[in-house]
Amino acid sequence: MNLSTAETTVMQFAATYFPRGVQQATAAILQEYILGPNHTTGLQLIQDLGQIITDLRFNYPMLRESLLSASVPGAARQYVYQFSYLSPNSRFPQWAGVPHTAELPFVFGSPFDLTANWTDTDKKVSSDMMDMWTNFAKFGSHSSTCLSLSDPTPLNSAFDPNPLAVDVLIWLPYTPAVQAYLRFETKPSLSSHLNRNKMEFLESLYEQYGQ
Repeated sequence: MNLSTAETTVMQFAATYFPRGVQQATAAILQEYILGPNHTTGLQLIQDLGQIITDLRFNYPMLRESLLSASVPGAARQYVYQFSYLSPNSRFPQWAGVPHTAELPFVFGSPFDLTANWTDTDKKVSSDMMDMWTNFAKFGSHSSTCLSLSDPTPLNSAFDPNPLAVDVLIWLPYTPAVQAYLRFETKPSLSSHLNRNKMEFLESLYEQYGQ
């Protein structure tokens, strides 16, 4: 991977997502994601392109949909999480990051399959994921404003904009004001405004050059 190839790839994506200003959008994306002193190696360029694709195809559309849905009066509550745990058993290299759908083996309890070489940390993450998903299924329509990861009873809590590090984690709904999301790692934490700078950047591109 070299810079010329990266530029060509970015332009192809810009033509799809920003047809009213392909050249301008390409230049802006390159400046935002790639053109910097620490973005010169082939591996770094691959990582940068991966982040661009992830933001365009997954992060921005998902967050935009969640924001619009949460803005509708009387609509069902929205909950957002980011799965950021990469198991040592992953077939993806560490530098590639956590791929789409990486959480599914943990949702379905695969680390408890004794025939595979899963770690204790994998099992802990899987247990937390199963708690989260089952609690969401049981209490997602509850009149409470929050969901608890560790406690099967939904609880109320004021939002702390800093990530939480507590044994009982309260998963707050995604709202226009707070934009809370659950960051799922070896120890889950709560934060807000996922990838805020990049999302605001893409929002400005869509306003200027989107369809």
